[in-house]
Amino acid sequence: MKKMLALMLSALFILGGCSSGDEAVEEERFSLSKEKQKEYTAVIDEVLHDFYWEYDAETLEYCEAQVPDDKTGVIYAASRDSGYSLGSHKGRKAVVYTADLYHFNNSKAGIVYFYFINDDLSGVYYTPDDSNGRSYSLLSRNVFRNNAVFTKFEDTKADNAQYDQYGISAKIYDGFADIKKESNGQTYFLNIEGNNIRKYTLSNNQFIIVNGENISTATDGLTPVSAVMLENGETAVIVGSEIEDSADFEGNAVVLSEKIIFLDQRLNITDKEIPLDAGTYTCIGRYNDGFVTINDRSIDVYKAEGEGFKKSEMYPFEVQCYDFKQSDIDGDGAMEYFATDGKDLLMFRKEKSGFECAWRTNISIASFYGNICTGDLNGDGIKEVYICDSTGTAIKYILTENGLVSDNNEIDYGNRIFAGDYNGDGKDDFVFIESAEGGSITLNLGK
Repeated sequence: MKKMLALMLSALFILGGCSSGDEAVEEERFSLSKEKQKEYTAVIDEVLHDFYWEYDAETLEYCEAQVPDDKTGVIYAASRDSGYSLGSHKGRKAVVYTADLYHFNNSKAGIVYFYFINDDLSGVYYTPDDSNGRSYSLLSRNVFRNNAVFTKFEDTKADNAQYDQYGISAKIYDGFADIKKESNGQTYFLNIEGNNIRKYTLSNNQFIIVNGENISTATDGLTPVSAVMLENGETAVIVGSEIEDSADFEGNAVVLSEKIIFLDQRLNITDKEIPLDAGTYTCIGRYNDGFVTINDRSIDVYKAEGEGFKKSEMYPFEVQCYDFKQSDIDGDGAMEYFATDGKDLLMFRKEKSGFECAWRTNISIASFYGNICTGDLNGDGIKEVYICDSTGTAIKYILTENGLVSDNNEIDYGNRIFAGDYNGDGKDDFVFIESAEGGSITLNLGK
């Protein structure tokens, strides 16, 4: 695919040359009058505005070329989905404009192509820089990155799952920070509530607190930042000191991280701890038999060693996040890793070079709330990804050929969904909250 695209693009420049609109263009190259350039640029402005895209006007170039013979049909489909039937003009001469395309947050999306035939816009699509050469419709906003490939996708028509429903008395309006099934078969749920860390279990289809610890009391005034249950039964917690009169973009007090402490299975503090070399650690997450910590756009990997843990790897990371989750959403046996900083949601894959971003939203303003969870709630074998938006309403992301796409057709304003295997039977379940303002809470266990 990439070779075919390269040949198409080479043909564009061979046939007509390329112009940036500068008057000092070589005579043998194709050129347009200033008036005609203005007309075409006005159309480009309008189309990209209508599709909520930005572009760099300084990169705008044009040439004369034939509409390519797209034997794969990918370019034609992308243009058709954007509202223009480029395929019906195969082989005809066109004025082709290209420019660097940008997301709302000013991150580059790729190169956009506009085909004008007899002064009419006849085709438009864009090609990301790292998409294996595939082209996309302007409607496809957040596509896969770093040449990520998936072979299985959400079946939106599937409805194979059935649930037993139970009313819940526990006021778990924010769900849980972590869910983990222990080696004894018992599933536990972890939450940070102020300075308290609490562990819940499911008994008679009700969530009950089985253990708790006040971190501030146990550590002489330190505040918990992030926590995760580990494979060895312990709970690792990043703790630090609150900075006086400080607040993040959500209004929460800023905490200067100091160390990682470890709690035993009953959440009693142990004498094990790992000092942190910077105060900007914001997240800890489970990773294989150890854990990762995120610090100022870098990620540290800790592996189990003896009775403790040792830092084994460190990589650049694309986001300073507050939540990190691992989940094999497509069932291929390889984990995907999800992270959020409250502004964007990102999906990573672990490669030899580190954690490569396979997909992300491109919002970069306060947009998300709470923790990430995944679950296959329609029984098609592919897990959906859930997180709340800034209003506290759940957003469901589904895996498609064009990346993860939000699908909230069956979610009303204020609804919250927290997915996971709650009873440890291998079937995904979910907690449904009608409204965080005081609506009913139900536990839905997969049959």
